[in-house]
Amino acid sequence: MEHWRGPVWLPGGHLQTLWPALASRAHGDGPPPQWRRERWNTSDGDFIDVDFIDAKAPDAPCVVMFHGLEGSSQSPYARAFASTSARGAT
Repeated sequence: MEHWRGPVWLPGGHLQTLWPALASRAHGDGPPPQWRRERWNTSDGDFIDVDFIDAKAPDAPCVVMFHGLEGSSQSPYARAFASTSARGAT
C-alpha cells in the first residue's frame, strides 16, 4: 500500500465507489472482462472466491476492487470498472 495513490481526479473512497456505476458503460468499447477465478479455502471450512484479470503488460499496475456483500464480479459496476481498468485507463 505504500506505493498506492488514488487518482487525482477522483478523490476519496465514496467517489471511487460511485464512479464505475455512474460514469462507465457496461463493457466499455469491447467484450466483457475475462475473469480467472481462484478459490481460497479458509481455516473454518469456508472459502473466498477471487477473480483476476491477467495483465497484458508485465509492468501493469494492480487494481483491487472490493464489492459489497450483495455484489460480485458480475455486478454491472464491477464489470464496467474491470473493463475500463483492463484497457489501461487511469
